[in-house]
Amino acid sequence: MLDGITSYFNKAKVKNPFLSPSDIELALSSFVSPIKEVNNQVLFVAELKDIVENQPVNEKARKQSQAEYKYHPKNNQELKDLVAHNAVKLSEIDISKVSNFTQLFIKDYANLL
Repeated sequence: MLDGITSYFNKAKVKNPFLSPSDIELALSSFVSPIKEVNNQVLFVAELKDIVENQPVNEKARKQSQAEYKYHPKNNQELKDLVAHNAVKLSEIDISKVSNFTQLFIKDYANLL
């Protein structure tokens, strides 16, 4: 991409002999600097993605955290049933298998009226 910009300005110099090398340099820098910055950000994001994806999993800590939960609902309805019980503490519920949390704390409106 940078080569294309450079060649464009080199053609412009041939068409316009009044452009000085510093004019061309200034015009190029206004295009090249932001492109370089974007490229640096893309590389940085790729590096962060690689770090996150390749994090070692601490199996011992993961097993300990799963052992601390009393309840392991598999879907929204099971989770709603647990939340409805006053004796169940929310901190004792493993929600890792639940993907739908809609209307979790909403009670039946017919009973409220």
